[in-house]
Amino acid sequence: MRGYMPPEFVREVLDRTDIVLLVGEYVRLQRRGKNYVGLCPFHPERTPSFTVSPQKQFFYCFGCGAGGDAIKFLMLREKLDFLEALEKLAARAGLSLPPQSSDPSWMARRRELEEGEKLHRLALEFFTAMLWGEKGAPARRYLEKRGVSEEAARRFGLGYAPSEADSLLHFLQAQGASVEAALKWGLASRTATGQVVCRFCGRLIFPIFTPQGKVVGFGGRALDDTVQPKYLNSPETPLFNKRNELYALAQAKETIRTQGFAVMVEGYFDALSLHQFGFTYAVASLGTSLTQEQASKLARYTGKVYIAYDRDRAGEAATWRGLDILDQAGLEVLVVELPEGQDPDEFLRSAGPAAWEELLARSLPLLVYKGQRLAAGGLVTARDKLQALRALLPNLAHLSTWAEREEAIRLVSQLTGMGWEVVRDELQRFESEAGPATGLKSSKNAKNKHEISGVPRAQIEAETKVLRALLRWPELLAQVEAEGGEELFILSECRAVYRALSGALAAGEELRPSVLSGQLPEEAMGMAAAILIEEEEAIPWEDCLRFLRASRWKRRRRQLAGKLSLAEKQGNEAKVQQILSEFQSLLILEQKGGEMDNERERKPGRGAVAPE
Repeated sequence: MRGYMPPEFVREVLDRTDIVLLVGEYVRLQRRGKNYVGLCPFHPERTPSFTVSPQKQFFYCFGCGAGGDAIKFLMLREKLDFLEALEKLAARAGLSLPPQSSDPSWMARRRELEEGEKLHRLALEFFTAMLWGEKGAPARRYLEKRGVSEEAARRFGLGYAPSEADSLLHFLQAQGASVEAALKWGLASRTATGQVVCRFCGRLIFPIFTPQGKVVGFGGRALDDTVQPKYLNSPETPLFNKRNELYALAQAKETIRTQGFAVMVEGYFDALSLHQFGFTYAVASLGTSLTQEQASKLARYTGKVYIAYDRDRAGEAATWRGLDILDQAGLEVLVVELPEGQDPDEFLRSAGPAAWEELLARSLPLLVYKGQRLAAGGLVTARDKLQALRALLPNLAHLSTWAEREEAIRLVSQLTGMGWEVVRDELQRFESEAGPATGLKSSKNAKNKHEISGVPRAQIEAETKVLRALLRWPELLAQVEAEGGEELFILSECRAVYRALSGALAAGEELRPSVLSGQLPEEAMGMAAAILIEEEEAIPWEDCLRFLRASRWKRRRRQLAGKLSLAEKQGNEAKVQQILSEFQSLLILEQKGGEMDNERERKPGRGAVAPE
């Protein structure tokens, strides 16, 4: 996809983009030496393995292997294709895409999404005008009854869809939009009789914004509780999937980052009420069961979350389901225990903000809450205790330090009435059966993430070290070329990185990150990031180059042996003699290479330092 854009333009966009500032909008980063580290936004983890290099302008996760430049980060984070990510970064840098280089398929998708975004903006404009106009009186009375102030309603962009079934459609058509577009983007629906009507007519409207403030969907609340369904969300569209979105995150994200935690609630009004009382760290899961996508999105802004779902049977069931989802996303989880039968909105309005803060301070850590609930019916038999323990083992396995585990094992021992050693042994058995865990067993070996079946470990080590040496000392290129150049590399990603390096050097270009990025295919970005970010004080480049040369000769011998066998079976004597001649030439080259190696070894070794 990068081929559709002039490399000079890609380079300029990357040169104008600070990857640390970009990533910092999505991940909490901390300085560690020359680099920045944080929790990976692409996989659950408790211990930071995600690294950003301001010097090299690349990111890399030593846990999951994701890596690349600023464009690649935006592609992964926002689920964009290359041109969409490039356009977004170009806009940040005050640049516009060259019009002649756009991919037709991308342009079609871009126009489609622009249509959806425009219709949602128009619909929001309409709903807002209706709420504060003459027709919005029923909705304003409902908000007043629920205790929502005008300031809060305006801050969250609340609106009203009039009961007339075609009012929104007339408005959209007046703005140049078609009925078919309104149906496609979930703003209208077709009745059993074939009539097209506003999807949300007669409802209070809650716009759903992305964290960047773009409206992508709506939630509608019936003003009369007898109307079913009480809540109605936008259907899934290319812009919106309720599994991915959190209500009020756009308004809460800065407080969440500052305070260091978020409060997860069930409904729109719970989130609104908390914000209105000054607790602007609240988000809601759109009235649906919490999803892994929502938990992962929240984990990009904080490492700690309080779950404050309604204190009724449905709310407690949702809390129980949500605990493990949040835990698996790498979040520290605490449970706010509301009075029986209340939700956060009701509690705040009856007890006040001071009582809410006290309730938050008494929240129970995940293991305590789960353990108490599991033991509520009484753990009498050994089987009861073992079942309770097994329900807690996945949470124990997610703990990332031995200190945390030891304390948690003792806590679970007390909760279940089982011995400390029994809990520890069961945890070890659970992890051995489950395979690599997200806690202490998580791998931080970058090379594991790029291993290809059939490529020996030593080969991968040698290829990456030679490439790392080339990045540090470009003058080594002539020697690498003399030994076989691109043919030395088996791993396709390493071969692509070498091709980019050698191409840039041959063109006389400076090996800065933006130049390298412009030459690399997408599939090689992760490997390039691993090579760039991993630091080695001493690189044994001569040993590695010698190994790659010998490996290349070995592969060549196998190829010739296969050809020789085939030629002999076919009775092709001329071909046999030709292949034997090639064998002889290869043996001479190997002998010369060995003599050169011996000569080098008689001199002071330079294999782990920069060339003279």
